[in-house]
Amino acid sequence: MLSFYGPHLPVAPPRPWDEKFALDEITLPDNHWDHMENKAYEVRYAGPSYKLDEWSEQQFKDYVRRYWGFCAYIDEQVGRVLAALSQTGLDENTIVIFTTDHGDMVAAHGMVWKWDHCGYEELLHIPLIMRVPGLTCPGSTISALTSNIDILPTLLELAEVDQPPGIQGRSMLPLLSGEQNSFRQHVFCDSSDMNITTYDGRWKYVLNWNPRDIDELYDLGSDPGEMNNLANEPGFGQIVEEMQQRIFKWLDDTGHPYASVIRRAARQPVSVKDYPQAKDSTVGT
Repeated sequence: MLSFYGPHLPVAPPRPWDEKFALDEITLPDNHWDHMENKAYEVRYAGPSYKLDEWSEQQFKDYVRRYWGFCAYIDEQVGRVLAALSQTGLDENTIVIFTTDHGDMVAAHGMVWKWDHCGYEELLHIPLIMRVPGLTCPGSTISALTSNIDILPTLLELAEVDQPPGIQGRSMLPLLSGEQNSFRQHVFCDSSDMNITTYDGRWKYVLNWNPRDIDELYDLGSDPGEMNNLANEPGFGQIVEEMQQRIFKWLDDTGHPYASVIRRAARQPVSVKDYPQAKDSTVGT
C-alpha cells in the first residue's frame, strides 16, 4: 500500500507543481456562489471551510490551481509505481487500485478543504480506479453505485480467499467481469458521527443529527450542483420520510452503536440559537 497525504491541507505541493497551472487557467465551479440559504447552519456559521464571505475569487483560484498541481504531482508518482511494475514484469500479476477516503470542496459551494457536516458530491463521490490483469479493459468505465466497503471483498474473491464473517461489503467482481451493470440500489456514508448521507442515483438525503441541524434533500437529476435543498419544501415530505427510514434500517442492519441516539435526534426540531449570526428562529424537521 502506498498512501499519499495530499491533496490535502495545507495544499502545498512541491515546486514546480505549486505553479504548474496559471491563475488564468482556473474557472470556478458553477456551484461556487452558494450563500447556503436553507442549508445547514453548522456549515455556514461554524464550519472552518466556508470562505465565500472571506476570500476573493483570486484566492479561491489560487487554492484550486495548487490543488490541481498537487493532483498532478501525485499522478506522476503513481506513474513511477506502474512503470516499476512493468519493468520488473509484475504488472500482469498485480491488481492495482487507486482510491481515497474523501474529496475536497475545491471552491464548490464557496468552500475549500472539507467539513464533516456536508454530503456534497465533491466530498463523497471519490475516485475508484481498478486495474485487474486479464479482466479490466483500459479506459472502460462503470457507473454503478458502489462503496469503499466493497473493495475488501472484491480483493478477497480475486485472490481466491474466503471472506470472513462480519464484512458488510460485497464483491464487485460481477461488475468488473461485465456479468452485471448494476450493483447497489443505494449507498450510505457516516461522516464522523455528525451526519449520515444516503444516495440512490438520483435523490440524496443528508440527516444532520449532531448537532441537530437542517436536513438536506437534493435531486441530482435536475440539480447536479446541489444548490436547492428540497428537504423542507412542500411536496417532498414523502421522499424525506422514505429516505430517513432507509437510514434507520441501515443503522439497525449494521448494528450501528448510535442507532437509538440518531433516531431520537432526528425527531428533534432544529434550533438556530447556537448560531447568533443566523435569524433567531426554529426550523421544523
